[in-house]
Amino acid sequence: MCYDVIATPISEIGATCDDIKNAVQNAYDTWENPPDFVLLVGDVEQIPSNHTGGHYTDLYYYTVDGDDYLPDILYGRFSCATDSQVNAIVEKSIYYEKFQMTDSSFLRRPTFVACGTDGDYELAESTHRYVFTTWLVPPEFEPESLWAFDGATASDVISSVNSGALLMNYSGHGWEGGWGNPSVGISDVYGLTNNGRYPLVISNACLTGKFDTPECFGEAWIRAPQKGAIAFIGGSNSTYWDGDDVWEKRWFDAIFGEGYTSIAGATYKGGLAVNLAIPDEGQYYLEVYQNLGDPSLYLYWGETTPINVDLSDWSGHLPLGEDYYDIPVSADDALVSLYRDGEQIGSAISSGGIAHIVPEFIPTEPGSAIVVATKPNFYSPFILTVPNDYLSITEYSPESLRVGVDNDFEITILDGDSVGYDSTIVIIFGLGVAETTITNSDGYASMTVNPPYGIPLTLEAYNSGRRILSREIETYGGLAWSLDSISVSTPSIELAGSLAIGFEGDIFFALSESGFRCYVFAGSISIDTDFSDNSGTISFTPSDGNFAAVMFAKNGYNVICDTFPIILATGPFDGVVVDTAGVPLTVRPNLTFVDHSGDTISSFRGDWDGSFALPGEIACDTYTVDISAFGYYDTSYTFLLTTRGGYEFALTPTPRSEIMVHIKDIYGNPISAEVQLLTADTRELVGIGNEMEAGNFSLSEQPFCEYSIIARSRGYSPGRMNFTPSGDTTYLNITLEPNDYDILLIDLTGSGYSTTVIRRDLDSLGYTATTTSSFPDTSEMWLYNMIVVSAADESDAATTSRLQTLLDYHRCGGRIIFEGGDLAYQVIAHGGFSPEFAEDLFHLSSYESDVVGDSGLVVTSQGQDSITFYNPNFLSRSYSTVTGLGTPTYFDVVRPDSDSYLLYAKHTDSTSGCISVFPDSEH
Repeated sequence: MCYDVIATPISEIGATCDDIKNAVQNAYDTWENPPDFVLLVGDVEQIPSNHTGGHYTDLYYYTVDGDDYLPDILYGRFSCATDSQVNAIVEKSIYYEKFQMTDSSFLRRPTFVACGTDGDYELAESTHRYVFTTWLVPPEFEPESLWAFDGATASDVISSVNSGALLMNYSGHGWEGGWGNPSVGISDVYGLTNNGRYPLVISNACLTGKFDTPECFGEAWIRAPQKGAIAFIGGSNSTYWDGDDVWEKRWFDAIFGEGYTSIAGATYKGGLAVNLAIPDEGQYYLEVYQNLGDPSLYLYWGETTPINVDLSDWSGHLPLGEDYYDIPVSADDALVSLYRDGEQIGSAISSGGIAHIVPEFIPTEPGSAIVVATKPNFYSPFILTVPNDYLSITEYSPESLRVGVDNDFEITILDGDSVGYDSTIVIIFGLGVAETTITNSDGYASMTVNPPYGIPLTLEAYNSGRRILSREIETYGGLAWSLDSISVSTPSIELAGSLAIGFEGDIFFALSESGFRCYVFAGSISIDTDFSDNSGTISFTPSDGNFAAVMFAKNGYNVICDTFPIILATGPFDGVVVDTAGVPLTVRPNLTFVDHSGDTISSFRGDWDGSFALPGEIACDTYTVDISAFGYYDTSYTFLLTTRGGYEFALTPTPRSEIMVHIKDIYGNPISAEVQLLTADTRELVGIGNEMEAGNFSLSEQPFCEYSIIARSRGYSPGRMNFTPSGDTTYLNITLEPNDYDILLIDLTGSGYSTTVIRRDLDSLGYTATTTSSFPDTSEMWLYNMIVVSAADESDAATTSRLQTLLDYHRCGGRIIFEGGDLAYQVIAHGGFSPEFAEDLFHLSSYESDVVGDSGLVVTSQGQDSITFYNPNFLSRSYSTVTGLGTPTYFDVVRPDSDSYLLYAKHTDSTSGCISVFPDSEH
């Protein structure tokens, strides 16, 4: 696949670990092009491996630049003990890499397998789900999930492989001989019938890649002839839930989000990500994860696009003896290589539809050549054997042309039998030159050529419509001049340094001489303009292309060239919504972002200060944004999205009334309180009382609509009332009734242990609290300023009626603290409850559990003054269930929804933690 391959027998370098290390080091240090990949062919008995930390690893053969443990060369191993085993994986590799499969539809079907209750199946499923909902999504892919928790069996796994799978990614327990649940072993691999449909197998499990055993599970996958896998990635020792979660996500992120192509490259990225996220496990993960297979292999993902190489100019031949080849290719950024007799003639990356290949050597005799074009991951290769013979034997004089004078040019063109090409059209063309002549029966022709500029020209010859000659002819004698300055910009979208498709751009320039012509070639656009001064500007709108070539030509002078990128411009959609006085809003605006055809791109809410930001970048174009906000008239703006963002949109306020509230006790005495104003329909917080003097509060000017107001003060039950403003000023009076307790503790466990501890803590902090084991209705809840719902470690404490009562209380502005991660476990993960309880009551998006005794989830604290996480300890370091505060224990983390945030604690995924808050700025 266009690599230069050097085979080195172990007999030439020595068979010890030091010998192999020295050979790799020498290649890295002394080769003109150090190796990109190294493939070891043989089991540990033939090619030894390094033993460290209870496992074998090939990593340290490839740490050849510096003292760190990061590999400097990507690597893999055909871990085979016999010739027949090597032949099996070689045949599968060639078959796959040459894209010889007759039915490639299986490349759309990735399969993900997760364990059951024997392991952390929730995390395994969650990790898999991230991959196939982020990257492997329909309709391009048809992912299959086989969850042991939901009843998936070994026969389901085997059936999926036999039917054809792009990849098989397992997460769960494993051993040297297979996977734990679903239970799949070595004998199952040798019983497969997936001939011609070979997946990549990724095994996020313990020991399945332990290649120092007589035959591990991973070795069976690659050794099985005409069945099994194209490659296997797995651990030569135990792997862990948290590390595998990071490793798997980043493996696929590398391929789809970061431009990695090879399986070994993505494996390196996965290990590097673990090293960054969990430093204590990083080196270990880099050691144990093995690539059993060709490390340079890249998968064909989904329905691939065929690459086409067009040789029609030479009637399907590759001309022999050419100085260069300009070969049309259907895809840019494809690697095109030419081979002759097992040696690479030359290669190039295609750009602008052409691969410009300058041969490294020119064969002297006719023969056959192989043309190969590849582009990783999403393109199927072009591989074709073509005749490589002389289209012409050419002699011409002079070999270079002088600038600004008549050059008498003569040429003789003969065929492969040294017979003159008669009536052949000979052309010399280039900037300012287009001369043509025709050969006679001897193949001879002449012409006069006067190049006005110093720039190479092209010599071509055509016989009966077929190009038989293409050469570059140098010019000489041009005078030197200089480009003093040049810059490009696309001002309408605030883009500097590049041109953008669909937008007028400007090229500014100044040169050392005046009186010249400027040429611009940009995709399908060609411009030439004369300038009498030494500076100027050219403006145009690119319609296609990857770059713009700019040339400055002056008679008798060398041509000056420069290039600039042409991009599909994108920019952020962010900024702020203000009122017509330019003051940022104090309510959250709702924005609907619509393209020029009227299709909605996104509907979302801004923040409380009116700021907003749509994730990612959007193609620069004309868009409309429809904006609404409480207390403002709906407004639409049509605008051009630029590369800079930072938009400001103004809304006009609706008529308003100033709201004044007087808070008193039952005796008429003024009370200091916390006063909140909510809309009656959506219960959105729109105002917080500002105490002007004792008991008197201003809620500022508010629009005319129905509201609910809540007043809270210690020692009193909350006061509530609904009202609609009237007039320029609205006056309200609220009387607060005294209560015995500010906080109600609701015990859902029956044991009372957790509520006893919580009440003791609240008492020590000066709060008054009472406990009930009977579940109250909302009217009783409103006797208190806050309720605490305690479930401790009960995983069945929630019921629909209880949750609905709490939700009704919360939606009316009631404040709740939930204690006990198993509430989230029950409501989010396994209770079968309506999603509204997770979203609108808990304000959580997910729940993640741990398994006792595993390395599990790792939690870190910011310092000694942080809130306690594990009573009575503070966390001053990382803590995991296997190495933590003593006896291994369970702990769980939650992930807040978009309207909440983490108050405390993080593990390897910084979006998860132990305490999640739905802030008062919302309710």
